[in-house]
Amino acid sequence: MPSVEPQHVRTPAIRVPYGSSLDRVLAGELAELRTRGLERHPRTLSHREGAMVCADARLVVDFSSNDYLGLAADPRLAAAASRALGEHGTGATASRLIAGTTPEHVALEHAIAGLMGTEAALSFSSGFAANVGVIPALVSREDVIFADRLNHASLIDGCR
Repeated sequence: MPSVEPQHVRTPAIRVPYGSSLDRVLAGELAELRTRGLERHPRTLSHREGAMVCADARLVVDFSSNDYLGLAADPRLAAAASRALGEHGTGATASRLIAGTTPEHVALEHAIAGLMGTEAALSFSSGFAANVGVIPALVSREDVIFADRLNHASLIDGCR
C-alpha cells in the first residue's frame, strides 16, 4: 500500500547543531511560533451546560465539542457511570484482547448487533480507535485506498 503522508501534518525536524544548547534552539522555535501567532495554550473549561461552557471565565457557545448528542452532562449517564465505578473500579486493567473484556462490553455489543440485525458487533473506545482498528482489518497490502490528504488523522493512521 502506498504511504499516505499529507503535507499539512508533517512537522519539520528541529535540527540542533553540534555544540548548541537544545534549550536555546527550542526557545528560538517557540519564539518563531509566537511571532507567527501559532503558539497554543489549552483553555480551562470550568462549567458546561449543554452547548454553553465557561471558558477562561467567560460564558461562550462551544462549537468544538464532540458531544454531538448532548450526553456529556446528562444526569442519567452520570448516575450510571457512578454506579459502574462502584461496581467495576476505574479500568479494565488490560486491553480487551488480553483480559479487559467485561460483561458490559459483551452486553453492549449484543444489543448493538440486535439493533442492527447483524451477527455480531464490536465497540471501540473512540472514533480514532475504530478507524485505526477497522481499516486495517478490511484491507490488505494488495488493496488500494483512495484518501484525501485532509482526512482526519485517524483515517490517515488507519490507512497507514
